[in-house]
Amino acid sequence: MKNLFLGLLLLLAGCKFYHNTTARFNAYFLANEKITEVEIALFGKYNDDFNNVLQVLHTLDSNTAKPHKTSLDYAIEKASIAIENHKTSDWTDDSYILIGKARLYLGDFRNALNTFKYVNSTSTDVNARHKALSFLMRSFIEKKDFKSAEGVAQYMAADPTPISPENSKDFYITLAHYYRLRNSYANVAKYLEKAIPYIKKRQERNRMMYICAQIYMRLNQNAKAYEYFSAVANANPDDNMLFYAQLNAAKTLDVSDKPEEAKKVARGLVAMLEDEKNAEFKDKIYYDLASFELKQNHVPEALDFLSESLFASQGNEAQRAYTYRLFGKIYEEKYQKYEKAATYYDSSAQLIKPNMDYFEEIKTKSKLMSKFAKYYLAVKKADKLLKLSAMDTADAKEILRQEMEGEKADLDKLEEAYKTRQSQKPAQAKSESKSKFYFYQNELVNFGKSYFFREWGNRPLEDHWRRADKQRVAQNVAVQVNENQEVKKEVKKDKYASVKTVAARLKEVPNTEDRKNALLDSLQSSLLSLAKMYADDFKEYDNARKNLERLYQEFPKSRFRAEILYQLGKVCKLLLPCKSDSYDKELREKFAETMFAKLLDNKNFVQETNQHDATVEKIYEKCYDLYQKNDFVATQNLLDEALIKYPENKFLDKIKILKVMTVGKTQNLDIYKKHLEDFIKENPQSQMLDFAQKLLESAGKVN
Repeated sequence: MKNLFLGLLLLLAGCKFYHNTTARFNAYFLANEKITEVEIALFGKYNDDFNNVLQVLHTLDSNTAKPHKTSLDYAIEKASIAIENHKTSDWTDDSYILIGKARLYLGDFRNALNTFKYVNSTSTDVNARHKALSFLMRSFIEKKDFKSAEGVAQYMAADPTPISPENSKDFYITLAHYYRLRNSYANVAKYLEKAIPYIKKRQERNRMMYICAQIYMRLNQNAKAYEYFSAVANANPDDNMLFYAQLNAAKTLDVSDKPEEAKKVARGLVAMLEDEKNAEFKDKIYYDLASFELKQNHVPEALDFLSESLFASQGNEAQRAYTYRLFGKIYEEKYQKYEKAATYYDSSAQLIKPNMDYFEEIKTKSKLMSKFAKYYLAVKKADKLLKLSAMDTADAKEILRQEMEGEKADLDKLEEAYKTRQSQKPAQAKSESKSKFYFYQNELVNFGKSYFFREWGNRPLEDHWRRADKQRVAQNVAVQVNENQEVKKEVKKDKYASVKTVAARLKEVPNTEDRKNALLDSLQSSLLSLAKMYADDFKEYDNARKNLERLYQEFPKSRFRAEILYQLGKVCKLLLPCKSDSYDKELREKFAETMFAKLLDNKNFVQETNQHDATVEKIYEKCYDLYQKNDFVATQNLLDEALIKYPENKFLDKIKILKVMTVGKTQNLDIYKKHLEDFIKENPQSQMLDFAQKLLESAGKVN
């Protein structure tokens, strides 16, 4: 009997061994191999954008998995055999997990979820349950059921049973993937740092460290970012990751207390330039060298590297947009040369795309700097023309001739500099950039743009923009196309075409009192606008005061006198030594009825005026509605009430003209015409003046 019992035990043990062996090395093995093949095909490579925080895991796409459906169905079939034929084996739970993964990759979320739930609820193997829970969370994430995914994460985190290193890694990486999809970057870094100690594969570990570095860089925790970027660079990553890790290490290094480390990083960047495999990235490397020098306040060196970046560019518009932006920032912040910064910001704005970094900043800066450049160049040109108008014609011509020759010499120097640079490039690079001479030369581009802006203003990009009759020109322009559809174009090669002749320049000099007065008025307006920009936009109160004091001293009868006094007083209150009392006193005594005088005693004047205007606007809209409904008596009563209660408002002209129009509906023609004539006489500067004159003309035609 005893022997029989032992025999049964041995038989059962043998059966268990048989089922474990058969399940593992037959059906399960084949299913697992097929799943692995599919995973390599689907997830073996990342299509990474290193300018953005990398994705932690691939987002599953059932369309991408469709070509692999046969393989995944095969895996499900083999795993099912392991389950059906070897129910007592230790590989049943693992086979279910393979089936769940195959269903997940196929986008069959319902059956995948049910499979992972089944393993978690029935398995006695804690490792299998934890693995199933990680894939259950992943399934909810891909299904975009984020609330359920969070529930699984909380349930697994609360499990008192220790989690194996492999399952800990999968759990934390899946959580990081979840938070990456939600753009919760701090949480991504938190869980990746928990996962990294458990990651054995070098490339996977490098990826997770690189993502942590990107996030800390984004969060302005540069010390931690530098630590991770350096760790990645020293861990033999793939070429792309090494390239960006080295660049970003330079960006995040604190050079103030690590001079030796800074030298090492700089040498690394220079070495990257000399590496042939980085040839196509030279523009970016030069850009990052410029940024690195700028961090150390080496401004001239930074400008040199930025010029190299533009010169090395091979049509990379995104990089050129960033390079122009950095040029603009340097001239704005380091040199306060806003008119020069304007050309760079404008170039950047032409290239920047809405999905790129700094888009809003660049668009805003471009508008601001272009506005400044407009006033700055207007002042400069007006001063020059007024000075020339006071000179003898022969002397004026000589100065203009020298100016013209100077511009030609500038173009010659830039062309010569270009030729020198071209001779230093490889033959292939020469041929590639030959046709792009002008637009690959930063200084020549900006010289041309500033010259164009100075002479012609801010005009849209279009053909024949100087022609008086562009429509006729457009209709008469014919493009000759031969039988091979090759477009033939005649290219004009006069490099001095943009340089105006002395005669053309002389015509701009004002030669009558009316032209001089118009130019003087324009000069005053531009100086005032320039001063306000210095004060309000750039907080450069000394420059603001210089322009305002020039206006105050040179133009005592300016039509802007009240505002000049107000702005001078406001700026003087911010500067020492500078007394604002005299300006405030003159403003109160000579311009007491102006808005600027009232602002001195009532700081809320503008706010209160805006509130009144909003109220009056509603009243006006109601009056106009009544007028359209032919309720003229009610219209007039409401208008009279508004004029009594709000005698000063920005809708005053509209209210007055609407009142005149009600007279035309309720009184005879002569009274109506008299009211129109009075309005025109009493409101010569009104925006409604043309409208009133047209009404009077129409009334005059009535018999």
